[in-house]
Amino acid sequence: MAYNPYAVPQQPAPKNNTLRVVLITVGAVAVLCLGVIGVSLYIGINSVKDNVKEIGPAQLAATRFVASLEQGDTDGAYGQLCDSTRSAFTKAAFADVVAKQPKITAHADPLVNITTTNGRTVATAVMTLTLGDGSTQRHGFTLVKESDTWKVCGRPY
Repeated sequence: MAYNPYAVPQQPAPKNNTLRVVLITVGAVAVLCLGVIGVSLYIGINSVKDNVKEIGPAQLAATRFVASLEQGDTDGAYGQLCDSTRSAFTKAAFADVVAKQPKITAHADPLVNITTTNGRTVATAVMTLTLGDGSTQRHGFTLVKESDTWKVCGRPY
């Protein structure tokens, strides 16, 4: 082919960078997802560790409350109630409610679950109570932390 000085020169075909753009985008999304997963795991593990530390004190609070009820010490049990429950019951009203329930003669150690939702930590202690007639009853106690002390809250018994 002879050289033609009047011919329009051919431009080289533009490089197709689609694969490169797709790989960079996929890589960035993968790194972002791994970062979110890592932060979530870190926060979740620390939250679980904090809750595990609280199981023992919450379990002890539930056990003490039930032991007071077993001994007929309603004043002692009343002192272990949270502020909102105490404001709903006078000591006399609480003693009356307890007197109308079957007497607790024994209990098993509670199973405790602690959850934190919107910054509020709540424990649920489930105990098997042995009643005066020999029957058993599973009962759940809700506990909240007030001034670094676990207190029984809600409908206590």
